[in-house]
Amino acid sequence: MEKRGTVPPMRPPSDRSSGGVAVRRFSVPGLLPLLARRELFVARWGFRGADGEALAGERLSAMLGFLRARPPLFAPRGAWVRVPWRRTGEGSAFLLGREIAFPRYRGRRILPDGEAGDAVAFAASVTDGRFEDFLHGSQAGGEAENYHLWCGFAAELADAAAAAIAADAGATGFRCAPGYPLLPDATANVAVLRALDAERSLGVAAEPTGMMRPEFSTAGLVFRPSGGV
Repeated sequence: MEKRGTVPPMRPPSDRSSGGVAVRRFSVPGLLPLLARRELFVARWGFRGADGEALAGERLSAMLGFLRARPPLFAPRGAWVRVPWRRTGEGSAFLLGREIAFPRYRGRRILPDGEAGDAVAFAASVTDGRFEDFLHGSQAGGEAENYHLWCGFAAELADAAAAAIAADAGATGFRCAPGYPLLPDATANVAVLRALDAERSLGVAAEPTGMMRPEFSTAGLVFRPSGGV
């Protein structure tokens, strides 16, 4: 967890398109149908089995009730833009002003067939400083379990926002995020956010290493599916 003051100032986005970049706002209730509950309950929170799932469901219900009863903690938003790509090798392409490698992973490849095409570059975030202050309060108060639960929820909510912004773009292919096996170069986050003018439009920035701010943010690319995916 980063110290306070590292979150870039956010200008609240409106639903708009500018220079080819579409910016959207979402609500927490609107993202809940896209929330990967099994991923949240098992991978993030560590609840397993029928009893664990029931307990996790109770915790989630209590957290959602807490959110309804107080001023907003989250500010879900996202942006997308179409970008051209040109193949430079079997598993690499030139896009976003640079060459990027897309290796096979478990038999899957992301680059479609053909020598060129377009992809959707996207980014999403769910926090703007208020949630970070809330988390720091939980951490300072020694509420370790509470801190763990909220961090997991925010991470999965960011992924739900990414799914929503990809759907808004009509992108039906597999989403690949920098720093993960299908797109291992984390610094590609910098290029994606630059294409979206994300610091201005979303209040999201990336360090040269690719680490994004605010923490609960995500970015990536979606290529049109092909027979090789």
